[in-house]
Amino acid sequence: ARELAAALRTRLLAPGAPGVPGVPGTLGTPETPETPGTPGTLGVPGTPEAIGTGVSTSRTTVSVRPEAAAAPPAWLTVLDRSTPAVHEVVRLFETATGTPLAAFSGELLRILSGVALAIALRDLGLPGAAVDLPPGWEAVADFVRGTLPLERALGEVLRHDDDPSRGPGHPDTTGPDVGARLAGAHDERTAATVLAALTAELFEAGSDIDWTAFQKTTGAAWSKRLLPAAQPRGRALNLAEPLRSAEPGSPAEPVTDDGPAGYAYARVFGPGEAPLAQHSVYRTLMLPGVAWFDFLREGAALRGDPFHGALDVLFHRPLIPTGARRVLGRVDGDGRFRVEDGETGDVYVTGRLATRAEPAPRLPVAALLADCADSAVHAGSGVYRWLRRIGYHHGRYYRNISWVAGLPDGGTLARIEGPRQRELNPPGVRLFPGLLDSVTVAAIDPANPVFGAADASAFIPLSVGRLDVLGPLDDAAYVRTEIAFWNDEACRVTQTVTDESGTPLLVFGDMSSKRVPAAAFREDTATGGAATATGG
Repeated sequence: ARELAAALRTRLLAPGAPGVPGVPGTLGTPETPETPGTPGTLGVPGTPEAIGTGVSTSRTTVSVRPEAAAAPPAWLTVLDRSTPAVHEVVRLFETATGTPLAAFSGELLRILSGVALAIALRDLGLPGAAVDLPPGWEAVADFVRGTLPLERALGEVLRHDDDPSRGPGHPDTTGPDVGARLAGAHDERTAATVLAALTAELFEAGSDIDWTAFQKTTGAAWSKRLLPAAQPRGRALNLAEPLRSAEPGSPAEPVTDDGPAGYAYARVFGPGEAPLAQHSVYRTLMLPGVAWFDFLREGAALRGDPFHGALDVLFHRPLIPTGARRVLGRVDGDGRFRVEDGETGDVYVTGRLATRAEPAPRLPVAALLADCADSAVHAGSGVYRWLRRIGYHHGRYYRNISWVAGLPDGGTLARIEGPRQRELNPPGVRLFPGLLDSVTVAAIDPANPVFGAADASAFIPLSVGRLDVLGPLDDAAYVRTEIAFWNDEACRVTQTVTDESGTPLLVFGDMSSKRVPAAAFREDTATGGAATATGG
């Protein structure tokens, strides 16, 4: 081993040997300047930090402590194959000694291993301060940095071989030994995994990694995936969604069944569900009142009963969850229902289940469209932007109006997207909350002076005289609104949802809504945080 080290010293430092200053064609001569990134220097342009040399006390370091072994470790052969800069240095060592890598041992192997590890860590993007080389290896740090030729760096290392600081009783390791970590690496994949883990550990400890260099060395190119800019049907409205929670809900399940005397069932509503997460009034997330109709349908389905609709529906208070909430539905023997909070007993909605749906006449869609020709027409995007400005926020789940137009009798006709709602809801949902809320929004006449006003107030439903379910909402295409009265404080309307041909699918009969003051849903801390307003 000592003979090989001496041969290395002689070959690399002898006059005329590669890298001797003043000899044309060698490393470090004017023909091959000693600048970062030029052949022979193996430097990284723009790397400002010097690699540490046994004096660092930072915990965010990895140590290079090569050993004089009888044969090259497997990881050195792997680095020679996989890292071009390491292969170039190995080739220089083999040329200088006239010995192949497989025959390296002792001090020669120790020096080559240390240089190879320093280069490999540099190519991973590790900062110089994070690599702790053995004492006396400052010149190798300069070589890796690209400011000193290899032959000069090795000369300095060989001159310091007998430094007493390298002897027993002088511990000089400040971080995990990369050579020891690589001991079990026998192929490129295993070695790359070990080095990537070291890089990740240093990054987590606060080191500034050059990720561009890391990607170049490992071939792990990264890319950012852009979010989709379009809805499934048509362009997006580009409105930010309200905040949402990861807390999930659960399907309805039976609680009690007393036969003819009635039944009870329950469901957990989670803030992360679209009907809650994408609907807010004055920055308060809440479930719209019309969303309770599918909950009532779920309860009837659990008993195997058809759901025809509801009568005398009164919305007492909205569901405003701060977390997942269990809601209980009770139906007595006469069909009277009550939906309440499973913990506090607060009532959300009451009414009676309908025993049959009242038939509704077919709407003359063609004639109604002709009546809209000379009236004000607004795109759904404009409607939702205006509602957003006055404090009524709808996420994509609730934006199902394509357009709304005024009719000569003061009512409205709107185009709604039932098929799109089918895609946005779980298979078990039938009375889509997002679509039913859009139906109530479609009652606003574009000719009404309140439409578009910056100081307008949001309206929410207070009661429904009758709900008739006549067909599947998957085919919903139009909603016709007939207005009984409308003033600054309240309104009452009847709305009919139809398919493309005008066949009625659902009717809201005598739906009353009221104006919502800006402070309606402020928490009353003196009474335990109950909302001060009622409504759905």
